[in-house]
Formats: sequence, C-alpha cells, structure tokens
Amino acid sequence: MKKITSLIIFLFSISCFSQSVIEFIDSESKLPICGIYSTIYKNEDTFENCGGSNNKGFFKIRIKELDYQSKYYLQFNDNVNYKPIWKELNPNKKDTLRIYLERSRFFYDTSKEVLKSICGTYSFFGYTPREPTSLQDLPKFIQKNTIEYLKKRVGNSEFENFELIGGQIIDLKEFKKIKPKSNQKTAYYLCFSYRNIDAGISNYTSKIELDENGNIIKDIDFPIVEANSIQEKIVPLKLIIEKAQKRNFYKKEKTQFKMSYYASDNILVWKLVNETYNSDNTYLKEDLIFNAHNGNFIKLKSNKGQWVE
Repeated sequence: MKKITSLIIFLFSISCFSQSVIEFIDSESKLPICGIYSTIYKNEDTFENCGGSNNKGFFKIRIKELDYQSKYYLQFNDNVNYKPIWKELNPNKKDTLRIYLERSRFFYDTSKEVLKSICGTYSFFGYTPREPTSLQDLPKFIQKNTIEYLKKRVGNSEFENFELIGGQIIDLKEFKKIKPKSNQKTAYYLCFSYRNIDAGISNYTSKIELDENGNIIKDIDFPIVEANSIQEKIVPLKLIIEKAQKRNFYKKEKTQFKMSYYASDNILVWKLVNETYNSDNTYLKEDLIFNAHNGNFIKLKSNKGQWVE
C-alpha cells in the first residue's frame, strides 16, 4: 500500500508544473499589469497554452503532460507598450515567477485620442512558428536585408520611427515535413510598428514578408517616401477629428480610429469608423476617410446588414 501511495505521489508530481504562476509587473511603477497575453511553448516550436493576466497581474500556467526531457518557454510580444520577452521556465522551482516588463520606447501612457493597432498572426495547424522579439532574433543577413529595405522605402529619418515588435519565423524544411504538399514561400513575417506621437499615432503596425533567402515577398503597408513629397508629412489625428466634427460624424469614445495604406495612390489614409447596432438586428458601419498626408476628404463608405445573435 505504501509503495502504491508513493507511486501516486510520484506520478502526480511529474504531471504538475511547479513554476505554475507568473506575475507580470511594470518595471517602473512596480504595479501589476492586467491583460498581458502570453504563450507557453514546448521546445520552442510546440504550442502548449496561452492566456491573459488577471487584474492582479497573475497568469496561471496549465500543462497537461509535463515532459522533463523537454524545455518550456514563456513568450510575450503582443503589447507595444512593453518590450517582448522569451524566457525559459524552470519546472523545478515552486515559487511564483515574477516578470518585470520593461516599457518600450513606444510606451504611451495617456488618455489622449491616439491610433493604436496590432499585427495579427497566422495559424499553421500542426506547426507553431517561433515569434521574434527583436531584429537580433533574426539571422544576420535577414536583419541586413530588412534594414536596407526599410531605409530605402521610408528614408533614413523616418526609419528611426519603426521598430520590430513581433512576427513569425517559419523553418520551411521542418514545415514541409509536416505539410509536404504546402507551397509556403514566406519564411519571415515581420511586424513593424510606426510611431508618430505628434500626428496622434501611438503605433501603426504592418508586416514585411521575406523568403528564406531574404528576398521581399510582400512590401510593408507604408508609402514610399521621397524627398519633397506629400508622404513626408502626416496630418495629425486631432485635425481629422475636427473635420469629422464639422460633418457631425465624430462621437467621442465611440468613433474608432484606423489607418490604412492605399498602394495604388502610395498614401496612408485616416479612417474614422462608426458602427451602429439596432434593436431590429440591423447594423450600419460607416467609414469617413481622409488622405493622411494633406487632410483631403476622400469618401464616406457605408455598409448595411443584419446580425444574428
């Protein structure tokens, strides 16, 4: 009976993850951070679990079958306010793991109306890509090609306002072992954030795609900036809001702010979006669109439809 009890205790101990609670703390204010969404990986490329921190900054890890022959990692890079992390977890430690997140240079703690956006990621069923946290996570030649491309496209001065905040790295050889019929060409999805506080842009995000040799497959969603062109200037969001107010379109704390790239015109546009959901299950979405470089009105786009509960 004693041997059976000991065996049960042993099996229970190897099935539980000792370092199971993580506390996220702002490194400057020393206060807990709510809503930090992080991911747990096994051996860098296998998804284990994910979740967000509660209002006290805690995130509880759950791993179904702990494998002591494997390594487990915590990844966070979904919030441009803080620098991303990639940290190995220790299954033998029993204390709460405290993570002090450092504020990035894009941190903007204000109640002012500014644009904020994030890059989405792709799902590769059966394969979990590594997500870079900085340019240093990339091979040297990918770093070089990416930097040269960005400087050529946006200019040296505007380049300083860009920062890699995430993305996905695909090992095409490993990926094609899992998906032999795949014609996947992109090896690097790189999410860059552009910041221009004077223009009301806390962060505008878009991706560059490269193949495994460092060739550009998809351009960044940002204009080609040449000297003495309108692309050198961005009309501040506050002035666009004033234009929307004159049209009785702007609704404080309801109107959404978005930015898009029109490749055919090589311009960014400001979009102010209102969505109305009616009691009869109909909705109306309206986009008020302005040229972001000269402030000229482009169009009012309306979309009506029905929604199902």
